[in-house]
This record gives sequence, structure tokens and C-alpha cells, in this order.
Amino acid sequence: MDVHRRIGSAAVVSFLIGCIVPVPDLPGPTAEEVRSENRARLAQLEIGMPKNAALEVMGTERVQTYEYEMYDHIFDGKVGPVQKRVILGMLIQNPFRTETRRTHDGEDQLLIFYYTDRKRADSAITDDELTPLVFSQGKLIGWGWSFLTPDVERQTIELRVR
Repeated sequence: MDVHRRIGSAAVVSFLIGCIVPVPDLPGPTAEEVRSENRARLAQLEIGMPKNAALEVMGTERVQTYEYEMYDHIFDGKVGPVQKRVILGMLIQNPFRTETRRTHDGEDQLLIFYYTDRKRADSAITDDELTPLVFSQGKLIGWGWSFLTPDVERQTIELRVR
């Protein structure tokens, strides 16, 4: 009887060990880690930096992100503990976008945008989730929407006193 009990115990232990699903490591960064890294890099920028130096600080790589997805573990028709699995996330290009613009006084500027914030839990990256770097004559003159917005407002609002 003792032998049967040992065999039965070993079978139960083997079965239970087989049901344990290890959580795999992510093979790359999450989107939040990319945003966080881009925000940290902003702190290393300096006004007057040449464009190439600023791009070196901020990075010019394409980053594949990964996320965990939660799902119900179903065994023998019964819902077991919630499990995690790795899924492919967004592909983020650094810089995300580049534009040129002309200011109200005719100066040409280069805007280079990096993904730094998440406003909504969707797969779209919108302008309010980007941080602009502003270059004039090949030098960094500022970054962020608070730097860019005053000039944009001056272009769109004109008051004429008669």
C-alpha cells in the first residue's frame, strides 16, 4: 500500500508541476520603457547643441516593444489562475516624425518629434504624446510644447486695433 501511495503522490506532484506556467521574460522593452527612456534623454539636451549631437543623445533607432497579456488558464473545462504571456507591442521609430515650418518672421525651423507620453490606452500615437525638438540653423533652440506653442499662437491670433 505504501508503494501505491508514493506512486500516486509522485503522479500528483508531476501533474501539478506540469500545470505551473512560468512567466517568460520580455525579449525587449515595453512601450512605457521607451517613453521613459526618451523623457530621461530630454534632460541631457542643451540649448545650442548641433542637430547631430542632439540626435545622438535622443537616439535614432527603431524599437520593437513587447507587452504582457493576461489570460484565463483553462484546464479540463475549468478556469484556473490567470496567466501571463508575451505579445508583440508597438514598433516605435525614434525619432517618430520630422517636420519643417516657417515662423511668423520667416525663419525656417526643423521639428523632430519623440514619443514620450501616453494619453490614451490605444495603439495610436498622437501629437499630444510626442515631444518636439526645435532646431534653427542646425542648432537646438528648445524643446517641448510649452516652447513651441507661444510661437504657434502668435501666428494664428492677430488683433487689429482701428
